Amino acid sequence: MALEHSLERITYINNGKKEQLQVADLIWAFYHQNGLYLISKEHHIYVFEINKDKVDSIYEALHKSNPSIYTGALKGHRIGLRSLPNTRDYGGMQTTDGRFILPKKLIRSGELHKASKEDKKTLLNEYDLKTIVDLRSEVERLLQPDPIMLPVMHYDDTARELSELDLLQHDLKAKGITGTLSEAKELMEKLYEDLVVSKQGINCYKKLFRILLDHEEGAFLWHCTQGKDRTGIGAMLILSALGVSKEDIYKDYEQSSLYLKGQKEDLLLKCEKHPEWKEGVDAWCEAKKKYLDIAYENIKDAYGSVDRYLKEALELSQEDITTLQDRLLV
Repeated sequence: MALEHSLERITYINNGKKEQLQVADLIWAFYHQNGLYLISKEHHIYVFEINKDKVDSIYEALHKSNPSIYTGALKGHRIGLRSLPNTRDYGGMQTTDGRFILPKKLIRSGELHKASKEDKKTLLNEYDLKTIVDLRSEVERLLQPDPIMLPVMHYDDTARELSELDLLQHDLKAKGITGTLSEAKELMEKLYEDLVVSKQGINCYKKLFRILLDHEEGAFLWHCTQGKDRTGIGAMLILSALGVSKEDIYKDYEQSSLYLKGQKEDLLLKCEKHPEWKEGVDAWCEAKKKYLDIAYENIKDAYGSVDRYLKEALELSQEDITTLQDRLLV
């Protein structure tokens, strides 16, 4: 296809015939592997070969005619929110069968209680946030409750009980914290086993998928405190159900280390008089590949594969998985 764009329509040659695409009918435009992908309201995909240096000017032209069109693809990278460092949109992430996750549909995050007024407006107005699932313990929710954002539906879905690790960023002098830091590596490794094979972990992610299946319009957000562990396992399972490759799931998981770098540095400052705690801080704050390895290994040992885990442990039918893929992918 050869592309020739104006403010209102795109004229292109398809199999020797001149055809037109109305910009008002588009919902999303993004650049991927030397191509401009245009997605219509009916989820039809149009691909045009372009030079990367022309992308911004084309986005600008599209916006002039259709201000509501979403441009670009975050692919699991963070949304530009000032108060929420690990809040990310999966729009643009590709599956193994070549489809893409729609933008403003699946959002993972850390704690929301610090969300600024501007960031809440962004989530509500730009992302059309409709559902929030809080994976934290009851104690965490009481200490730092999610902000009330109408008309968003809120759900509580505890992945595990409160751990002393969760108290580290609040009070390093609390009883037992120093011992917890020295055992952080072992505690984190045990956590990733429990999240996928314990009764509480399985019930949590089973409920997460049920809520996601009931959610039809707008953005769906799930979160814990850091947005790394409980949220990360939820992301691994949802992305697996959609057909994202294991390699890309690992890359996505490890991004939390980058976005939580500031939190880690703050904690290390508090521990500067205790260099022996540094290893524990690293174990708690980093999204280490080994942790996700443990989750995958336990799923394989107990169920044989992630696919069987989704169907047997989380009780998802093939129809459920197809419904999610049809709703969230183009």
